[in-house]
Amino acid sequence: MRKILKLELRKAFCSRLFLFSLLVGACFVLSSAYCMYQLNYDSFDKPVALALFESGQMFELILEGKSLYTGWIGAEINSSSNMSFFFLLPLLAMLPSGFSLIGEISSGYTKHIIPKCGRKNYVLAKLISAFISGGCVAAVLLISSVLLVSLFLPAVAPKVINNMYYPVLHGDILSEIAYSKPLLFILCYIGLDFLFCGLFACLPVAVAFIVKKTMYAVLVPYLLIIACSLLRNFFFYLSFVEVSPIYLLRAVPMQNASKWWMVLLWYAVLLLLAVP
Repeated sequence: MRKILKLELRKAFCSRLFLFSLLVGACFVLSSAYCMYQLNYDSFDKPVALALFESGQMFELILEGKSLYTGWIGAEINSSSNMSFFFLLPLLAMLPSGFSLIGEISSGYTKHIIPKCGRKNYVLAKLISAFISGGCVAAVLLISSVLLVSLFLPAVAPKVINNMYYPVLHGDILSEIAYSKPLLFILCYIGLDFLFCGLFACLPVAVAFIVKKTMYAVLVPYLLIIACSLLRNFFFYLSFVEVSPIYLLRAVPMQNASKWWMVLLWYAVLLLLAVP
């Protein structure tokens, strides 16, 4: 089991599709960071901005607008690339695992490897490698956004009175540390997204054993996730709880409240669907 798992992890992280997912996601991360830079700096005349910094007034302006904690891609709400990134993130997480298994089935590789290591060990290694690689796609991109935005925005802790820029309300996921420990809040949310995208990446592995076509193995679970996200419009005025797995990837709720029980419910559903 250890050898086949090591082999699958090496294939997952060294594949071109893993790199492709990171490069595509990086374009959105860069676009979001550039939007934040323009919003916070290009609107100021350079001599005026320098004078504001020296007088300390710039920090007051940032408190009313944006800081690192409200400017990274998981929290900022100004760029058009933000929600596009989160809608695309499940697909980017799925690409390496989905194409890998279908390619091995089509080439006949599975007929040689399964008798050597056993079907159970092979499938388990595939699921674990898919989970880790899919989660890493999300984690690397989100951490990159935090580091990139930290180059030009200071880590000014958000205040409850400024919740129009940082709408984390009482009862939302991790709301108890969102204002007191904002960096820990970000790291915890990246961990939640790692689990979400890891489970997303396991779905094509399960579908690949039923549908023997690459595009179907990836698109069927992805379209299912999109369809589930559309349910948020139906439940919007009924429960006021965010039901979309895509919108739950964001650290800051868009409209509906984010709840732990909904996240755990999605984890359970995705885990059940991922087991072939």
